[in-house]
Amino acid sequence: MISPFPEDFVWGAATAAHQVEGNNTHSDFWLLEHTPGTVFAEPSGDACDQWHRYREDIALLADLGFRSYRLSIEWARIEPEEAHFSCATLDHYRRVLAAHLRGRDAIRSGPGAFPIGVTLAIQDCQAVPGGEGKLAAMRRESFEPFLEAARADDFVGVQTYSRTRFGAAGVLPPEPGVPALVVGYEYWPQALEGAIHYAATVSGVPVVVTENGIGTDDDAQRVSYYREALAALVRCLEAGIDVRGCSEMWRATTPSTRRRSCRRALVESPL
Repeated sequence: MISPFPEDFVWGAATAAHQVEGNNTHSDFWLLEHTPGTVFAEPSGDACDQWHRYREDIALLADLGFRSYRLSIEWARIEPEEAHFSCATLDHYRRVLAAHLRGRDAIRSGPGAFPIGVTLAIQDCQAVPGGEGKLAAMRRESFEPFLEAARADDFVGVQTYSRTRFGAAGVLPPEPGVPALVVGYEYWPQALEGAIHYAATVSGVPVVVTENGIGTDDDAQRVSYYREALAALVRCLEAGIDVRGCSEMWRATTPSTRRRSCRRALVESPL
């Protein structure tokens, strides 16, 4: 089978610290997870325990063949109380970043140039009749200053999960008939196509998908989402958009499914 992706296309994974590190007790999300009546069905608890197992996780990504990993740093750990900064947390992230830097230095020791860019959280924003003005105003304020600044960069990173619709009064709720996820937004994997088109058009530089995925505890739904999202990515390539790589969001539901769920969701996601 001939792959629809270029040979130099960079596949990767992305994580959000609160979702994988575990026991992020100073976060507002931790409070909400323990408050009745919120959208959270259960607390995150130990999550994937990446706080202690980051070396194993990075090795697992390498074993899966990924060439890129986008991680995040949890500010609620760094500053658990206002004006109080945790030296232990900073030391931990220094160790994580040191592992990254060693890998970076090894790569840069060889030939070649390495690109620099900015990454933005961009929804696939759409307007129903009468909502065009609200959509344009939101884009001018939230996205376009950054995308225009990226015109001098080597790439722009796109993070997207779903779409946002605008009517004459502003943001609209999920469209009737479109499944809504537990976090409130629509199941809309084709959002990746709209977000890539918009970012590429405004910035005029190559695009890297730095985060994409779905908030669900249903692995079958997650794999379906990835298949549809990657089909949307292929359509962008076929349209001539310069998309250089893609990092899918690495999600796990409980510690017991930590390896099984993450590995299957990532391995089975290609078309």
